[in-house]
Amino acid sequence: MKKIGFISILLIIAMSCFADDASKQLFGILTPLRTMQANFQQSILDKDGRVLEQTSGKMALLRPGKFRWDTEKPSHQLLIADGSKIWLYDESLKQVTVQPQTKKVASPVMLLSDPTMKLMEQFTIQVTGKAKKPLEFELTPRNKDEMFQHAALTFTQGQLSKMELFDSLGQKTVIKFTDVKINTTLTSDLFKFVVPEGVDVVTGS
Repeated sequence: MKKIGFISILLIIAMSCFADDASKQLFGILTPLRTMQANFQQSILDKDGRVLEQTSGKMALLRPGKFRWDTEKPSHQLLIADGSKIWLYDESLKQVTVQPQTKKVASPVMLLSDPTMKLMEQFTIQVTGKAKKPLEFELTPRNKDEMFQHAALTFTQGQLSKMELFDSLGQKTVIKFTDVKINTTLTSDLFKFVVPEGVDVVTGS
């Protein structure tokens, strides 16, 4: 029993060091990231791998706290986080929902827009497929009330190329990024939402 206990302690220490190294690696990648622009393709799959929904469009982020997710197909929806509020505009419904930009509301689309240290505090981080390229990280929320159980981030040549989010129902959201541009100049106007004329505004809590 003592031998088994000692081995268990060694395993715990080894896993702790591995997780710490993973955090340092991800920290090194994200710390220099100030802005990001990309095209995206998003697929939502059920627990059996069947595609439930597919969307595509453009995204942009300005760290810390500002985010733009512009869905172009199959219909136009625009999500903007301006640092204090989140605006979700559905063009077909002529309706915009606005609510405070809290941590829970912002997840998971705000995952990378938070300051790097905050990300390190909110998630346990591991490297998966360490010998492989591209580099993959698995993030598990420390808060069990999060909107997803864990996330996987894939970096190709230092740039985010894929994000996967897994929820408690077994569904998976896969987001692939192309034409990625980082640390280009983005104007703050890109992250401001002006309510179009004739659009209903619904306030959330």
